[in-house]
Amino acid sequence: MPQIIVDPLTMREFERTSPSVYWLLPNPQLFGDTPFVLANGRNYSAQDYKTLFEEVKIPQGPAMYDFIKDLPQFDKDIGVDVYCIHGKEQDTPFQFEYGDNSKFPDNQPTTLNGDGDGTVNIQSLELCKQFTTLKDYKTVTGFLATHLEILQRKDVIQYIADLLTKKNLERRGEVGREGELVF
Repeated sequence: MPQIIVDPLTMREFERTSPSVYWLLPNPQLFGDTPFVLANGRNYSAQDYKTLFEEVKIPQGPAMYDFIKDLPQFDKDIGVDVYCIHGKEQDTPFQFEYGDNSKFPDNQPTTLNGDGDGTVNIQSLELCKQFTTLKDYKTVTGFLATHLEILQRKDVIQYIADLLTKKNLERRGEVGREGELVF
């Protein structure tokens, strides 16, 4: 939720009891020891959830994380053709830094950005390259390349329309019209 609507600290108690929030945490297999929370001289990575939950006094944190950690997060073979299009080179939250003398976690951190689509970081976006049924992978940059804007791009809309037309023709047995799609 945008901060102009609701103060994030007001939503904190609700978020701490929602399993989907824990499912969205950085995956330890993907992010390894890369810190995502920097506070009071300590760096917390996806390998440090138990310690982080204890230090910020989220008693239900370990149980909530244990509940979701083994749920499927990524299946390389989903049984359908995959066409992946996403933005990149947009400032995307990557790390959250609390000052050395801050009241961690009771204040707002400074957000340090990395590459991504403005919402999802590039490490997570590039997971689609691992699908065994990946048929096409495209990225877009510049104007209208964010997570929420990409479907407003005329080139993306045309690509999807062409792809659906081609798939429909293939399904009906009218294969091979005008060769490959160009993006």
